[in-house]
Amino acid sequence: MFNGRGPCLRCLFPTPTPEVSSTCNESGILGVVPGILGAIQATEVLKWILGVGQLLEEKLFIADLLKMTFREIQLSQNANCPLCVHNYSLQKLYYPSKQDHGLHLDNYAISITELRRLLKKPSVTLVDVRGIEEHEAHNIGGQSLPLPELAQRLPELHANHLIILYCQSGQRSIQALKILLESGFSSIKYLVGGISAIKKSELIHLI
Repeated sequence: MFNGRGPCLRCLFPTPTPEVSSTCNESGILGVVPGILGAIQATEVLKWILGVGQLLEEKLFIADLLKMTFREIQLSQNANCPLCVHNYSLQKLYYPSKQDHGLHLDNYAISITELRRLLKKPSVTLVDVRGIEEHEAHNIGGQSLPLPELAQRLPELHANHLIILYCQSGQRSIQALKILLESGFSSIKYLVGGISAIKKSELIHLI
């Protein structure tokens, strides 16, 4: 996947952070941007295949479409880069391990079946940590508390309730889990795989 001859994004940002790795739904994006940048990427691929022109190798291409300006920053490969130099797996780079910095995720993870059972009990708060637009477009119920706002809106949660977190794939739920634990909440679970893991037949019985 990587030829090891040039820098990658991890050379510049060795450790993904919510600011760097946030989704378009969280950060916002103009609908035309993916099309414009996609056309540029496709052009680079054709240039590489045909062996013509000057490629954007070893460069960070920055496009400011609000000002319609483009610039390039020369990059060099980080000798300690975990991706293009040491070839660590994408799974390790982008997704937390079962034991993330001392946090045993298995202790907080629940399946769809467990979620259905827990929702029948009293004193349970279901929380969607995706963006508001995502929640309005499709959800399995519960309170909408977007991850970027969660730390400021903790007073809206009942500390004595079992709080069940969910998002699209489970990754934002894990970030929310850490925020709640650091803030003193102790009764927390998160839905493994998020709502993407819920089959349509299961969804009917869940809502």
